[in-house]
Amino acid sequence: MLWALLYETTARADEILALNVEDLDLRNSRAGVIRKGSAPDIVTWDRGGLAARL
Repeated sequence: MLWALLYETTARADEILALNVEDLDLRNSRAGVIRKGSAPDIVTWDRGGLAARL
């Protein structure tokens, strides 16, 4: 599941590993991450792909 999230969001591993379950918005297929340089951002994924595995 981690690999799928990394692939579908193109986020860095440390950005995804820093997520908590509460950070995931499964209904809207997105999550808030902190990018390199401390910039907040939102990553999204395909509902049919990753969401089916969660």
